[in-house]
Amino acid sequence: MTGHVEDQRLAALQAAWGAHPERFGQRSLPKKLQVPEAAWINEPMKLEEREEVTAV
Repeated sequence: MTGHVEDQRLAALQAAWGAHPERFGQRSLPKKLQVPEAAWINEPMKLEEREEVTAV
């Protein structure tokens, strides 16, 4: 995510917290989280792993 998207997400969370703080289960405002650079459902195989599969 880019910084702009992260800022929009934080603004939405803060607005939701302001309207319904009981839904968050904590007493403090939501904070900006570190988002991973990549998220995979099935991570592509590395070159060495592909060679092993094709050799079998």
